[in-house]
Amino acid sequence: MNRVVKELKKYKSLHEIHKLYYDNIGVAFLDSSMVNDLGKYSILGIDPYLTVKEIEGKLYINDVVSEEKFEIFLENYLKEKYQENNTGLPIIRGGIGYLSYEYGKKFEKIKSENIPTARVWDAVFY
Repeated sequence: MNRVVKELKKYKSLHEIHKLYYDNIGVAFLDSSMVNDLGKYSILGIDPYLTVKEIEGKLYINDVVSEEKFEIFLENYLKEKYQENNTGLPIIRGGIGYLSYEYGKKFEKIKSENIPTARVWDAVFY
């Protein structure tokens, strides 16, 4: 797996960066707006080798349904692939993704009062 760390000489907006890579499958962008030491980094992931998603309690690994639980699979996978970070960068390996509010509500045992209007992944990591 190749890692590329690139410092941009000139600020580019999220829209400009997305335009550079929109043809790629699976673009994940972690945009930092923090004003501290870690706030100087934004992370772009392109063409991931692994996609882990959950919707309606079903886990999809690279778009294939799995019987495993999302949390257990992700925890085991990240433990297995752990790599010490000695670079000074905030992340060198791992997943970029999101957990939806609906996903969080199931752990807090909060019944959702939202009426689904679109089929959206509850959790996605690239």
